[in-house]
Amino acid sequence: MITNISWVRDGTHILCATDFGSIQVWDVARAKLVRTLRTPDTNLRIAGMGAEGHIVIQGNRNGVLRQHDLRVPNHLTYTVENAHSQEVIH
Repeated sequence: MITNISWVRDGTHILCATDFGSIQVWDVARAKLVRTLRTPDTNLRIAGMGAEGHIVIQGNRNGVLRQHDLRVPNHLTYTVENAHSQEVIH
């Protein structure tokens, strides 16, 4: 199930967070899935793109925030445990 949809700042892509632990990156103009970021988490609640256009931040109900870099194959670049204690809403 999709738990969050977020537009990328320039309007060319959307991010879809799922409760299965993945973030989907969609090209809006082509209506095509361009990348799926797999995470060790379930119940993803947010997925947002940083201002640079290649950094994705995701959070879940367990208090974890993760940073992903779309420029590299091994996309998971940073994790913060216990980053929050309440539901995250984007």
